Amino acid sequence: MPLTDLLVPAPGAVHEAIVRYGAEYEASIYMERLKRRWRRSGAPHADMRLAIRVLFGDDTDAVLAWLEDP
Repeated sequence: MPLTDLLVPAPGAVHEAIVRYGAEYEASIYMERLKRRWRRSGAPHADMRLAIRVLFGDDTDAVLAWLEDP
């Protein structure tokens, strides 16, 4: 699955009628949770950066750029 598909925002309550189920939907939910955790964390992100590097490999830079984007 391309990284751009993972970065799609999770559908909100307004879009409930068109909710997609399956891997794409689950991945977008987890990516949004990751971004919320990244923003909430007051501590340095060294541990999270390492985990992202292990999970995303070649896409690490793109994921980190997305996380740091306001």
